[in-house]
Amino acid sequence: MRPPALRLSDKQKALLTRQLAYAYEGGIPAKRAFELMIEESRGRSLRVLAQDIANAIGCGYSLEEALRARGGALDGFFVDLVAAGERAGKLSDVLETLCLWYEEQLAFRRMLSYQFSYYIVLFTVIGFFLYPCIAVFLTGASPMLLVHAAIRFAMFAAIVYALFRIGVFRWFSAHTWPLSGLAKQLNLSRFCRVLALTYGRLSFHESWTRATESVWDKRAQRHLMRVPDRVREGATLGQAIVECPVLPDMVKQMIVTTERTGNADECFGKASEYLRNEAMHRAHVLSLSIGTAIIIAGVVLQALGAGFALGKVIFW
Repeated sequence: MRPPALRLSDKQKALLTRQLAYAYEGGIPAKRAFELMIEESRGRSLRVLAQDIANAIGCGYSLEEALRARGGALDGFFVDLVAAGERAGKLSDVLETLCLWYEEQLAFRRMLSYQFSYYIVLFTVIGFFLYPCIAVFLTGASPMLLVHAAIRFAMFAAIVYALFRIGVFRWFSAHTWPLSGLAKQLNLSRFCRVLALTYGRLSFHESWTRATESVWDKRAQRHLMRVPDRVREGATLGQAIVECPVLPDMVKQMIVTTERTGNADECFGKASEYLRNEAMHRAHVLSLSIGTAIIIAGVVLQALGAGFALGKVIFW
């Protein structure tokens, strides 16, 4: 089987799980469901993945075996959850849960982007086009300045996109103040949400490992992986979590309380929601602070440049 060109995006995973859930509920065989995806999907990665899985199922492999063979295109917990659901006869419920998870991720990413988009647009206008416009319309400079500004902006956008794709901004946000605090909350919110999805469906160690793999920060991963080690050494889950330095006190208290009540998945879901709300509040404050600082700095620099250009004209 051919490897897929790229890992599937959250949008493609949401589409994949939604179509599989509808097919399973409608009594459509898995092979036929993936064949329908090949016909309807616009994304090449999803078509290639669906074709490979359909071929594997046609050769006699189970859905779990077919997904594990293509696991590089999917999250590890995605494959584990689907496998657990298939074995337990609750595949439809698992697929619905996964679909909601990926749609939540998409919605949250859009909300986070919205917090910064206004200032990004202002920074772009001020940083690349304010001075050329002043120079063209007030000092009679060549209109080619606007063309050069557009070219510089296109080059800047291409470089930023390339850095984003290779993960530089993710590393930068995880290790640079004040973005590191926001990145930590987002990581831990994702960690708790994955735990809520997998806890009870997988073994404790598998569930915790999958949740830890969803965290970007390697230092936080090392601290989180100490928890199952402490549990194996004889500590209770509450004791191991209290000793974990990367979890906020509020989350620790929620999990310790859950150990007494037994509603683990509900508690992890509430912890994820709490951390997500805190992250959104922090993102809003950061967008106002950083955006305002960038705009003021950009306006001052551009005003100095424009004043210098006008001064040359007047002096001349």
